[in-house]
Amino acid sequence: MRALLLLAVLMASFAQAQTARPSSLIPNFDDARDKAPERSCDKDWSGRVTWGLCTLSRQPDSLWFLEKNDALIRASSKVCGQNQSIKSLTLSSCGKTDATVVDATPCAARITTCLHELGTGLIAVEHYDVGNSTTYVRVYDVPNRKRLTSEQWTNGCTSSACSVGSLQDVDGDGLPEIVFRQSREPTARPERILKWKGNSFQDVGRFLWKGQPTQAR
Repeated sequence: MRALLLLAVLMASFAQAQTARPSSLIPNFDDARDKAPERSCDKDWSGRVTWGLCTLSRQPDSLWFLEKNDALIRASSKVCGQNQSIKSLTLSSCGKTDATVVDATPCAARITTCLHELGTGLIAVEHYDVGNSTTYVRVYDVPNRKRLTSEQWTNGCTSSACSVGSLQDVDGDGLPEIVFRQSREPTARPERILKWKGNSFQDVGRFLWKGQPTQAR
């Protein structure tokens, strides 16, 4: 009888622990935000040519070459108006120079580009237009020459609130999430998170905060 009672107590304790465990889809932002790497954006790549497993000769119209995640990305630009240009990225799979994907931005004065890895052969290209605060995100399966998804949104603030989105690895798993905040401050807690799962970004809501282990804020 005593053994059965002890077993019942142990099973109840285990069930309670399982209920209190946070969902793996909604990591604890407070624990993870310091683990995320710095974003890689093209303001640091001007004139850069990388050499490694991928090799290409320098071309006069290239802004930069960058080797990332077993792919070689070449950037070029074309004038489309007064002080405006269209930026084009050519993504080539290492060892398959004929397997290329071309990504192009709208005609704009200033567009910053950030590159992110999402898995083997997967490159997320993030462009944001400094002038009108529009962000464009495309994910490419470079070896198979496919665009898997395309996202677009506009960042802005009113007198009472902000809506600001960007790609950032906020849970420290090495893969970036699309993160929306009500502040331009990058350390502000997210209000909405989209995680890459399979072949698309999926909304997982808000993060769990410390002190609230069983319910979303």
